Amino acid sequence: MESPFSLRYSGRIACLCLPLVAAVNVACSSDSTPDTEAAATSTGTGSGAGGGGVGGAGGAGGTFEVGDPIDAPDNQWTWVDFPDSRCMNDTPTGIGINKTSASKNVVIFLMGGNACFNAISCGVTANPNGYGATQFQKEKSTLLTASLFQRAGSNPFKDFSFVYVPYCTGDVHGGSKSGQMIGNKPRNFHGYDNLTEFLKRVVPTFPEPTHVVLAGVSAGGFGAAFNYDHVVRAFGADKKITLLDDSGPPMGEEFVPACLQKFFVDTWGLDKTLPGGCTDCVGPTGVFMEPMVKYTAATYPNQNQALVSSTQDATIRQFWGYGNNDCANIQGLPPAYDGAKYEAGLVDLRDRISKGDANFFAYFVDGTDGMDNTEHVFLDDDPAKVSSNGVLFSDWLTKLLNDDPGLVSVPAP
Repeated sequence: MESPFSLRYSGRIACLCLPLVAAVNVACSSDSTPDTEAAATSTGTGSGAGGGGVGGAGGAGGTFEVGDPIDAPDNQWTWVDFPDSRCMNDTPTGIGINKTSASKNVVIFLMGGNACFNAISCGVTANPNGYGATQFQKEKSTLLTASLFQRAGSNPFKDFSFVYVPYCTGDVHGGSKSGQMIGNKPRNFHGYDNLTEFLKRVVPTFPEPTHVVLAGVSAGGFGAAFNYDHVVRAFGADKKITLLDDSGPPMGEEFVPACLQKFFVDTWGLDKTLPGGCTDCVGPTGVFMEPMVKYTAATYPNQNQALVSSTQDATIRQFWGYGNNDCANIQGLPPAYDGAKYEAGLVDLRDRISKGDANFFAYFVDGTDGMDNTEHVFLDDDPAKVSSNGVLFSDWLTKLLNDDPGLVSVPAP
């Protein structure tokens, strides 16, 4: 199951939070210098409009500002600079795009790479010193050769256009806060603001999409779930927009304690970016995950939303470990989260939190069919080689994309 994508994930990109190996896992850090130069394949820059955007503060509401469509050749990757976007180190970034005329379908893919919320986690978060055209050029021969982005074989997305959103904000693509001091260093968390800027040009580039899939892995999986309302409002709820969250499960408070959720809200400024229509998402306790899932399910009952995860994901269990003992080790090195409890949290998300939403589907790799039930992320793998309970991941994804009436969660509740 090895691919350039999975190799990247085993090091710098995949680790959502691996503090216990921070001292030796230096691969989780990016190059030491900011990168804002344009490569030969760059095409223009992002919208220069500041402020406004999709919803503005508090998420929902406001007017969506439309910029210029992106002019890029078919079937090759092109880097697009966005001067108004910001990485953690306050340098601009951009997006990659690979268009096709094979269909009007598009995947917006959010990359992962840890989460920055204390000195240790920030030390192993991807691209703390910026991400630009030079880093993207390197990805073209590694990450972007993965099965997900191939236009042949068993890839259910082969006829989709691709928008690649890199990860240099450390906030699971959800933040809006500048100058947060962590480890005696200011960090800027603008993942949500960046996506707002990107959408200003992505939406007019695909003005009448047949199908939009908002996908992400690890930190990007959490980011996809967090930004689903954001993206639906940008394109319009009348469009078909599917959420595909790989290994970013927004569990209930019983499994992700209020202290940890509030720490994320306060650190990244999530109170400014959670859906404005979700009155329960921003409260004094800081609990937002379950209210957000319930809000998007109730607000968009005709849109498919899907979660993919192993039942005892070893990487996310390290992350959830920070909530143990009322977040006693939030600045330190907590032990990993219990595997059985993690699996119970996934089941709770599938069966209780999303109960009543006929369009919420889960694909859990539980160790059947010879698979590893601790694996982290699956969109890097050849989907025809991933199986759970006798169901190939490629077949399940195809049913999800085609609104097949036979689609069910795996394993079924």
